[in-house]
Parts: sequence; C-alpha cells; structure tokens
Amino acid sequence: MNGNGISLRDLVDKWLAPTRSIPARVTQIGRFGSSGVRFVRLEGAVSNSSLSIVFFRHGQGAWDVFPPVPHTPAMGTRLFSPHDSRDRPKAARQGTDLYQGPHRNVA
Repeated sequence: MNGNGISLRDLVDKWLAPTRSIPARVTQIGRFGSSGVRFVRLEGAVSNSSLSIVFFRHGQGAWDVFPPVPHTPAMGTRLFSPHDSRDRPKAARQGTDLYQGPHRNVA
C-alpha cells in the first residue's frame, strides 16, 4: 500500500474497535461486480449490538468503506473550445463551417 491510503487494519480499528474480549471477524471475502473489485465484510459488536461493514480495496492497495469509482471512457470537449482557436480544426479557425461552407456576415 502507498502512503496516501488507509490500511484495512486501520479501518477495522477505527470502525469496529476490536478487543480481545470483543473481536472483529471476517464473514465474507470476494470480488464485487464485473470490475472484480476486492471486498472484505467484517462483523463486530458496537454498543451492545452487532455491526457488519464491507470494506473495498482501491488502487495502490488502499481500503475504504465505499467502492472505487469505475474507470469509464470519457469524451473531451477541448477540441471545440471557443477560447483557444489552436484546438479547433483549421476550417473552423478560418471562419469556414465544416459542413456548410464559408460563413457570410448578415447585417
């Protein structure tokens, strides 16, 4: 794990605070969804009641109580940004519509 993430042990200590007399126990280990994200379900006792928490493994070995955001393809709009003409096609920089020919000023 890298220095930016939280270890599973630290999260278990934070959320379940296990002791020798009230330990936390692993009830399920597996992979979640089509992305195969690893998860661990732990059970412990907090304030005289049972608590079960699922921890998800994120990139670089960090763990958290929410699943990681899936990596999805994204489209950028920078090519058509009106603020920087260098990013637009040459025809657009010259005032030519890519589909309708040259622009005409109508007064």
